[in-house]
Amino acid sequence: MGHSYEEIRTVAIELLSGHENPNYSLTQYEHFRLNVGGVFARREGREIDPQYPPLDNEDNEFFLEVFWDLFRQGIITLGLNNSNREFPWFRVTSFGKKILDAIVNGKAIKIEGGNFKYR
Repeated sequence: MGHSYEEIRTVAIELLSGHENPNYSLTQYEHFRLNVGGVFARREGREIDPQYPPLDNEDNEFFLEVFWDLFRQGIITLGLNNSNREFPWFRVTSFGKKILDAIVNGKAIKIEGGNFKYR
């Protein structure tokens, strides 16, 4: 079953903000993608087969867009630490932590250009 960009983005934000529990660490692109698919599978009552991706092709394309949108918005940055400084590693930025907290608490809104502002 396909999901919208907004649904995938919402689950991604829930994972990054700690409002959903990941099955894999949120430190690499592929683990992030698998976690998003796992949340949908759990919510929809589906079993997760490790040999098959949990997201369909369209969902994977939307997830790719969501990932890079979060990067462009400054919520995540490439690199986990000084030893793993590039893609596929990533982490939530200090700015991103504030925005994620504001989003889940209804204190931030997305404005034109994909940026956020506080209410």
